[in-house]
Amino acid sequence: GNGFEISANEITNPGQYGIQITSSAKTGTDFSQIVNNEIYGFRSTSTVYGIYMSSVNSVRIYHNSINLN
Repeated sequence: GNGFEISANEITNPGQYGIQITSSAKTGTDFSQIVNNEIYGFRSTSTVYGIYMSSVNSVRIYHNSINLN
């Protein structure tokens, strides 16, 4: 397929976004995946996003641990 996979990452001390995906339009029956990631320790003092997506379709997101504190 033509999808992507983001998996098994430990993302520490991100700024405002842990994972950010923009403009990922796909066709067909395959799905992209964001799975089994750990995101924590945000440094931004404004609004933070564990997983932020804009203009994205056909993504399965599961089994991620996100601490926004």
